[in-house]
Amino acid sequence: MLVDVAVANQVIEHLYDTDQFVRQLHRVLKPGGLAVISTNNLASWHNILALILGAQPFPADVSSNSALGKLFGLFPGDAGSYSSWTHLRIFSPRALREMLEYHGFAVERIRGIGYYPLPTTLAQRIADRAPRHAAYLTVTCSRR
Repeated sequence: MLVDVAVANQVIEHLYDTDQFVRQLHRVLKPGGLAVISTNNLASWHNILALILGAQPFPADVSSNSALGKLFGLFPGDAGSYSSWTHLRIFSPRALREMLEYHGFAVERIRGIGYYPLPTTLAQRIADRAPRHAAYLTVTCSRR
C-alpha cells in the first residue's frame, strides 16, 4: 500500500542506515507524495559556537553513557537515560537536501525551527529569515 504523506519527526538522527530509511520513505510514497522530515541542525548557531569553544556540538555524542565533551547537556553523567536518545547522524541543511535528492526526492522547502536560547516568538522570526542556522530543520519533499 502506498501513502500520500509520511512524517518522520526527530527520527533520522537516531538511525544507523539513513540511506535505507530514505529509500524506504521513497518506496512507500505514491508518486508526488510528500515526506516531512524534522531533525537537529548541525549548522545551528549554538553548535557552531560550541565548536568555536572547543566543545562537541550539542546533538553529536561521543559516548552512549554521558554527555562528554559538551558545554552542558540534558542529562550529563546520567547513564540510565542518556543512551536511549543518542544521535548517530546529524545533518546540515545541505547534507539533508543532497541525501533526499540522491534518493529521488525533490526538496520543496527547508524550514528552520527555533534559535536557542531566544524566546519562541523571536526565535521563530529569526529562523524564518535565516533557516540555515536554526536549531532544527523541517524538510518537505516530494517523491519524483
